[in-house]
Amino acid sequence: MDMNLYMQFHEPVNRVNTECIKWDNRASFGNKDALPMWVADMDFKTADGIIDALVKRAQHGVFGYAQENARDKEAVCNWMKKRHNTHVEPEWILYSPGVVDSIYHVLNAKFEKGARVVIQPPVYGPFSGMTNKAGMKLIENRLIETENGWAIDFNGLEEIFKAGAEAMIFCSPHNPIGRVWKKDELETLVKLCNQYGVLLIADEIHADFELRGAVHTSILSVPGGENAVVFISATKTFNLAAIRHSTILCPNEDLRKKIADSLNNAMAEVNLFGRLATRAAYETGWDWLDALNEYLSDSRDILMQGIEKIDGIRAHAPEGTYLMWLDCRELGLSDDELKDFFIQKCGIIPTNGTFFGTGGEGHMRLNFATTHKNILTALERIEKAVRGA
Repeated sequence: MDMNLYMQFHEPVNRVNTECIKWDNRASFGNKDALPMWVADMDFKTADGIIDALVKRAQHGVFGYAQENARDKEAVCNWMKKRHNTHVEPEWILYSPGVVDSIYHVLNAKFEKGARVVIQPPVYGPFSGMTNKAGMKLIENRLIETENGWAIDFNGLEEIFKAGAEAMIFCSPHNPIGRVWKKDELETLVKLCNQYGVLLIADEIHADFELRGAVHTSILSVPGGENAVVFISATKTFNLAAIRHSTILCPNEDLRKKIADSLNNAMAEVNLFGRLATRAAYETGWDWLDALNEYLSDSRDILMQGIEKIDGIRAHAPEGTYLMWLDCRELGLSDDELKDFFIQKCGIIPTNGTFFGTGGEGHMRLNFATTHKNILTALERIEKAVRGA
């Protein structure tokens, strides 16, 4: 690992007055001085190779209609092979402005209104939102919390599949709980989906965040995974959320054509700078990401050590993502009271657990993709507020 790259993440970047959702909307939460640790982007500059590619293209000065470059798909295939030991054919690749958009287009392309779609809450809120928007019927199979972390209720899932589920939206790694699913868990999931004819739609946008000790396995590398549709994006990994661009990986040719038709009908085109940023990320970003994952692993450990000392709040150490799922139920507060406690008493803005649906009550999601100094400040504020509660 390059220590110079690692140390860059220590350097604070002032995001105030940069039209930043996270930092410039603090007053709307009722505390303009709160430390924002909610929306899932990072307080870090992106990799130099990406900045250089965008600056070079901007200096050209003409931004008319652009066409795809063969290097775009080659970069995706090489990244998946070298980073995740997963084979991807160029023709499997489609592009979408974002993963949330992709959920809608896959459901719209494959199913009639009213199809039964499974999610596993607590999970990223737009999973249910896009399912409802597409006119599908939402079915929940809640995750199980154990002493050692979170697990999939495979028995419950099989019963739902038997009852006629047609699709499942799966979060891997999982947002908000931070699980990096083991290969045998994924093999069981894929086997069940194929056995009952359920389309597995896998959101792998956090795939590149492998915290120390964890290894992400792509659904596409699991036997039978070729029947799934997988979403990835460099925008999450390299902090490029405002440059909207994501990748759909669909080995099934017939389904891929239907998804492409849905995207084309919606004119869901990606922009030039999104393509360039993604290509540069996958071609030049390896060392930067290694350093980032090491920094985030240290951030996770600092945060866990601090949370373990605070009465009334507990957490399982995340294996992936830069998100920690805080169980605050022992504080005895309602969800509204808990929100007010964190924002007004702690001076921190997390994401309300209720955003993640069933099982989110009494929880908060904390984004730790910020400097270690900010994490220590957050811990100090939480501990002080809990003592005074």
